[in-house]
Amino acid sequence: MPRYFALPRTECKGAAERTSESAGDRPIGSPRQRRLRAVCLGLATVATVLLVARSMASSPDKAESKTLQSFSYPAALGRLQRKPRANATSIVSALSSSTSSSAARTTELFRANRGTFDERTGILLLQCSDTVQWGSYQSKDSALVGRFHGEVGKRYTVECPTYCIQAETNVYGCNNGPYMDTSSICKAAIAAGVAGNKEISTFTFRITEPVQEYEACQAKGKKYLGAIPLADAAASNNGVTVSTFSWKWEQWGWATRPDNVKKICTSGWAAQNPGKLCDGVKEKYRQNCKMRDGIYNCFGARSFSFLVASSSPVMEPSAGVYEVKGRRERGRGALT
Repeated sequence: MPRYFALPRTECKGAAERTSESAGDRPIGSPRQRRLRAVCLGLATVATVLLVARSMASSPDKAESKTLQSFSYPAALGRLQRKPRANATSIVSALSSSTSSSAARTTELFRANRGTFDERTGILLLQCSDTVQWGSYQSKDSALVGRFHGEVGKRYTVECPTYCIQAETNVYGCNNGPYMDTSSICKAAIAAGVAGNKEISTFTFRITEPVQEYEACQAKGKKYLGAIPLADAAASNNGVTVSTFSWKWEQWGWATRPDNVKKICTSGWAAQNPGKLCDGVKEKYRQNCKMRDGIYNCFGARSFSFLVASSSPVMEPSAGVYEVKGRRERGRGALT
């Protein structure tokens, strides 16, 4: 304990003993004793505050984690909305309880060492907490941060590692999408059934137009999409559940109000760009933007959905004779 804490504690203890010994000469509630108690209580309070501050300063990992949460998750930024949704408090609580321990953060950083691009296949490599908004978890490289900031319709083929159901980033949306751009891509892929939780998965997603509201659900994913290894073959349940969250932009409609367009957009914007919104009104009413690590970044600017593989073609009829480029061929059937 610091020296300047020890002396007051000793004096307070001694004063208390002397007070109890001389209780017969001086009333317990005397002015002197009340002043002494007040001084000792004040010193104890100051000591406690300083010790707590010193403890927090010695745990930068927790402070860093809190900073990352406040930027990465829209629920933690709900206070920035003029009309936060009624369930914002419950979402923040869920975020706090679902944030992984330091061991999980260490796992995320370990996975970062595998790189972000496979030169052999041309596939982009993801960490479990990578999002469309912030393309590489904890990266300060603007090129990696914005690697999924393509136009609507742009497709990306990516590879996810295992156990991404434990991603620190949450998911906002359901089924095949759309998902808000701040959602974990890999975790959303498990929810959509295009990735397995216990296997390395490759899939394609595309950028879509952002929407006002994203649904929540208890999505039923799978541990394995392909063959189940012998070690897990005995397990009767191949399913996993992904809990997703809802999100709604309460001021979405404000972006189209003529007075707001006139005030925020450049002069003559509405006449020159009928049916289009300028970036200013979108950022104010349909997105949340801020500077982080020198990078200006917004969540809500995009959404994404997954491409589901088409089913096998149906042969009709199952057998018979059909023509191929004017020739009659005998086979098992024709494609429909």
